[in-house]
Amino acid sequence: MTIGVFASVLIAASGMAVDYASLVLQRDRVQSAADAATILAAREMQVANTTTAQLKAIANQALQANLGAKGAKYSFTLNVGDDKQTLTIEVKAEATTFFMDWSKNGSVSAKAVAAVHSAGVPLCVLGLSHEKDGKEPGLTLNQNARLTGEGCAVYSNATKKDAIESNSGALLEAGLICTSGGVKGDVDNFNPAPVTDCPSFKDPLQNRPEPVYGSCDFEDFQIGFDKRLKVDEKDVEKDIKDETKDETKKKNDKRKKKGDKPVDTSDYDRSVVTLEPGVYCGGLFIGSGITANLTSGDYIIKDGPLYVTEEATIEGEYVGFFFTGKDSNIYFGPHTSINLSAPKDGDMAGILFFEERNHKKMRPHAILSDGARKLEGTIYLPSGHLYVDADAPIADKSAYTAIIVSRLELFAGPHLVLNTDYSATEVPVPEGVGAMSGDVYLKE
Repeated sequence: MTIGVFASVLIAASGMAVDYASLVLQRDRVQSAADAATILAAREMQVANTTTAQLKAIANQALQANLGAKGAKYSFTLNVGDDKQTLTIEVKAEATTFFMDWSKNGSVSAKAVAAVHSAGVPLCVLGLSHEKDGKEPGLTLNQNARLTGEGCAVYSNATKKDAIESNSGALLEAGLICTSGGVKGDVDNFNPAPVTDCPSFKDPLQNRPEPVYGSCDFEDFQIGFDKRLKVDEKDVEKDIKDETKDETKKKNDKRKKKGDKPVDTSDYDRSVVTLEPGVYCGGLFIGSGITANLTSGDYIIKDGPLYVTEEATIEGEYVGFFFTGKDSNIYFGPHTSINLSAPKDGDMAGILFFEERNHKKMRPHAILSDGARKLEGTIYLPSGHLYVDADAPIADKSAYTAIIVSRLELFAGPHLVLNTDYSATEVPVPEGVGAMSGDVYLKE
């Protein structure tokens, strides 16, 4: 009799364990189905004039595929937040058990909440912060620097406590400021107050194909120099350090690198040259007051920098620069003038500067020009560290400018202005950067 009693208890316990495990699996399946339905409906929510009925139809299709196909009977509710940026779905599905009558005809339920990153807000800055898995800041403003992105979103994927930093008299203004980590700075350094602990924002251009190019069209192309320059990445880093280390001193732009001869500004040759698209192996160097007019098209800067210095000017409509190979980076010196717009079509459509994705992490790029007033299009340096330092506004004459880099750092003098007047230019806005740049993520 005793054995029979214990055997009954053991069988009942085993049945309850089996049923419990089954219910856990069913609950997980319902949760996964709710997550999928919520993500799909939230993405559809970004489309203009979408009705609640349409969102429910999208959600039901996902639930049917994940639950109905397995024979489960379910019901659900869907609610859109008042801000039109959150969507909640609650699902209840019939539960089945094998042994215990108390749970037959019961149910399992799940809830999922999705939010949309900056729904309807253009993306103007994204600091991807690849260095050390996000442990470096995505955006830093030093001293009196300003960044103005009226009505657009500034994001940092960095996870450290100073993922976005605005020091001393610096000011960061945007439609939305959001970071995966924390912020450093006083309340007066930000407008509006930043949102912290945001989910990571995916690179919207990560699937954009890199430009296709052929063999070299130009070798070590340099104009305006008495001696041939030999500039590598360390030279660019030194230039940046020299220009930014002491902002109280006014510096001229005399180069002191290997093979370079300082140039007296009174003797500048004010000649105008026309450059053609192509593959510039060894880089493209322009100096000595030269004005370079760039013909529309793609400029492949390979194994050397795009190096503009000594009161030179470069200007061109519908031009794009692709940086590939060793030492290929941007250097716009302090006393230069830069007026450029990105291509209207082709491999580089909408992208002004495009850095190959397998570039060395945190490769330096520098815009130190007091005359970089037009940088129209998207600056895409997914592995790069972009330094900006000037004593005048930058990009303020552009219809729009968007910046996607690993890290963006502004020093004492510049006012970086990121406009979003897309209708004022023929330069297209890359998908994921414009007003429909919202990225969906689950909150619960």
